[in-house]
Amino acid sequence: MAAKTQSLFGPVTFPSGDVSQPWSWWYQFAPVTINQMKTPRPDTETHLVRNVASYGRQLGRMQDVLAILIDRLDPQSLDSNGKAAVNAYQEMSNEIAAAKLGLPAPTHANAAAMVATLKDWKEREPALFGQVRQDLLDALKES
Repeated sequence: MAAKTQSLFGPVTFPSGDVSQPWSWWYQFAPVTINQMKTPRPDTETHLVRNVASYGRQLGRMQDVLAILIDRLDPQSLDSNGKAAVNAYQEMSNEIAAAKLGLPAPTHANAAAMVATLKDWKEREPALFGQVRQDLLDALKES
């Protein structure tokens, strides 16, 4: 049965049913909402996140360690599931690194979009295209 809920923009109907959250809307703007987590010690969680390391920092440190361990792995020792898991992790890690720099993720789809953009610029903005082309050629010479 469709559920109606109130938003800042008026009532919204969700065909999938009730999607309301157990907290008030103002909690969404709080920096940390520990009491919504399944933890027996929310006071400890709050202390850790506020005074030791945010969840992002904790995950980043784990990501750094996993990168070292993956580099030392013998790929031949992994079965197909292990290889798939490592590949998926590395793709996610690359996307995170790009996002931290404010760049698009290094994916084939994003590269294709970049090529399409350059083709468009070549026709519509030839001066800009020429500058970018030279920058790319210079960058490729450096490597």
